[in-house]
Amino acid sequence: MNSIEPLQTNHKHLKLYIYEDILFVWSQTTTSLYTFRQHFAALFFILEEEYEREARLSKPTDEVQTTIYKLLTNTEDTTDYTPEKLYLIEPLLSTAHAKEENIYRLYNTHFSLYIDESVRTYLEPSFTHLLATQRGTTIPYHFKVLQVNGSYKISVNNTHLDTAHKKENILPILQDFIRIVLYENSDFLVALHAAVLEKNSKTLILPGISGSGKSTLSSFLMLKDYSLYSDEVAVISTNYTLSSLALCNTLKEGSWSTIHPLYPQLDALTTHHRFDGQKIKFVPPKLVKTDSISALGAYIIFPTYAKDSSTLLKPIGIVQAIELLKAAQYHLYNPQDEEVTKSFLNFLVSAKLYTIHYSDLQSAKKAIEGVLKDD
Repeated sequence: MNSIEPLQTNHKHLKLYIYEDILFVWSQTTTSLYTFRQHFAALFFILEEEYEREARLSKPTDEVQTTIYKLLTNTEDTTDYTPEKLYLIEPLLSTAHAKEENIYRLYNTHFSLYIDESVRTYLEPSFTHLLATQRGTTIPYHFKVLQVNGSYKISVNNTHLDTAHKKENILPILQDFIRIVLYENSDFLVALHAAVLEKNSKTLILPGISGSGKSTLSSFLMLKDYSLYSDEVAVISTNYTLSSLALCNTLKEGSWSTIHPLYPQLDALTTHHRFDGQKIKFVPPKLVKTDSISALGAYIIFPTYAKDSSTLLKPIGIVQAIELLKAAQYHLYNPQDEEVTKSFLNFLVSAKLYTIHYSDLQSAKKAIEGVLKDD
């Protein structure tokens, strides 16, 4: 059986192992595991020999040499981050920052989040409502936001996800990746681009394309004592349950004036910038749910905001619902699997399907509650 072979080194803070063409370097200083392949491994040994022979190293000429230099001289910084282009020498495993990470609960799991000191006070308030009260549990996902050369590297489990070039860009990117990582690593059936709320044990799903008024309506309902499960992605599991993905509600600039009378604190919220340049604010949920609810029998209402229009809510059929879901976007786990498709159709057959056109939020809420009460 193949095995990892230990190598001798005079550096007490380092442990070296080799497997085929891979050199593994474990640093006790930052409790991180680095990998070096082929010529990178050869470079490590060359520099190690130079260091042992001369008790010093030549000035590093690139980022690879800098990383090796810091390992050999025991001068690693716990905020060091190797750019994604040098993925061969990124730390694979690390418990660094553990004392500085906050632990959060979302989607029936826990994740940690380390935020660079330079933007901590800027970002942390958007996650306060998710803080876990129970520690000592398994943390499968470790997200980090680290400042490097004026940009912000976003990673999970030391795998680079994306780079935000301005601090205003960080939160929209980070929230999207937290959702995606959590649900795509779960046993899900389908993910809908939709908000999910609950009132009196009734499940309300609001799918919609960007600009349809979905987030404005869901924010209004949330501030009117509906419990928020998600404002962006409704993830339905194979056993037809919906778990909470209650990150902050995303409000585009065009809807700020509509929500402001109900939520005057909006003025004090930080303005963020999406990838498409839109200005957005994130509204924390008033009522947070961390459990799961049934998706069977849910009320699926497709909203469309139309200026100066009367509120019109009407039932639709399953074919129209699928067309609208297609326009809004959905992610079926395995559309080639007959059973997956059948389960998706069973979910839609069980649902109550509607569209709603509105311009006045209060009348839209009244129409929706009329449907909920009828059943």
